[in-house]
Amino acid sequence: MVLRTTDGGSYWSGESIDTAASLTDLSFPDSLNGTAIGKRGVIYKTTDGGQTWKFRYGAPAVDLYSVCFTSVDNGTIVGGNG
Repeated sequence: MVLRTTDGGSYWSGESIDTAASLTDLSFPDSLNGTAIGKRGVIYKTTDGGQTWKFRYGAPAVDLYSVCFTSVDNGTIVGGNG
């Protein structure tokens, strides 16, 4: 689950990501576009501010730990196994 706020943190709502893998990080370069990553190489993408998430990639042998997007199209993900 990912918690989301639209009022500076006074109220938080849960948004479900349908995954059995543990999520480790997420990055939003703007208010609508975001990427969530996690164990087993899962990558999820949102284009509506986190209301819905779509599965984009999975590499079960690789755990992903950190993600940073500097724009909607440019990002870097760091994972295990080199």
